Amino acid sequence: MYSIFFQPHYFYYSDDSICNGDSIQLGNIWRKDPGIYYDTLTSVSGCDSVLGVSLSFKDSTHIHRKIYKCNEDSVFIGGNWKTTPGIYYDTTYSSVLCDSFITTEVINYHVPSIQAIASNQTICEGDSVEFSGIGSGTKIWNTGQIGTFTLVPVQTDTYEVTITDSNGCSASDTVTVYVLPLSLIHISEPTRQAEIS
Repeated sequence: MYSIFFQPHYFYYSDDSICNGDSIQLGNIWRKDPGIYYDTLTSVSGCDSVLGVSLSFKDSTHIHRKIYKCNEDSVFIGGNWKTTPGIYYDTTYSSVLCDSFITTEVINYHVPSIQAIASNQTICEGDSVEFSGIGSGTKIWNTGQIGTFTLVPVQTDTYEVTITDSNGCSASDTVTVYVLPLSLIHISEPTRQAEIS
């Protein structure tokens, strides 16, 4: 009589995941695509063991953002300051999670329009001038006045107005007013000559 003993047959199953673009060694083969992979191993008792692995991709993060800025401003993207509008790409790396891919579109607001106006650019000393600015936004002059104002310039000078729009962007323009000195007219009495007879 013979006794037959069946050795146990083993089947192991596991889930594993990798980031897109990475690879993992399953058995003796490097795998980079999702799927179910099997590897057969021989146990010490001579029976086969089967190892099954379901391989999937971890989620990576794709971020798309828009940043609006004024023409003279800069933004910090990917470790650098950027002043030029355009599309910039950056990757943040992680040892635990998959990398994050960041696309940043930098857009400039329109530069506000401003025109400095003086009611008269050439005046005589003592005359007044009305200053105004054409454009949408808050207008502040280098004299400290806001908006439209009247002034009696005492000498030739250049006046600057800065406009700030609802986006916080600004632009400037200047106007020069020339002040002419008053002419003094000296009238003298005519000289009389005496007649001698």
